[in-house]
Amino acid sequence: MAKFKVLTPVEHNETHYWPETDQAPKESPSFGNGQAIPVDASGVIELSDEQAKPLLVGGAIAPVKAKAEKK
Repeated sequence: MAKFKVLTPVEHNETHYWPETDQAPKESPSFGNGQAIPVDASGVIELSDEQAKPLLVGGAIAPVKAKAEKK
């Protein structure tokens, strides 16, 4: 599974993934049923290529660029 940068809030597997922030609440209402679900505000989501495709096209996520190893 690849890591992607979260650009807009995304709900996946009953968790909200938000762009990186230290001011996010611990829970937020689900987009589907309105029940409180956990919030991950690390700014990164890990998805398969198949799961990521519609979110990439919609502009909700972007690929995380691999950092070059320092020698």
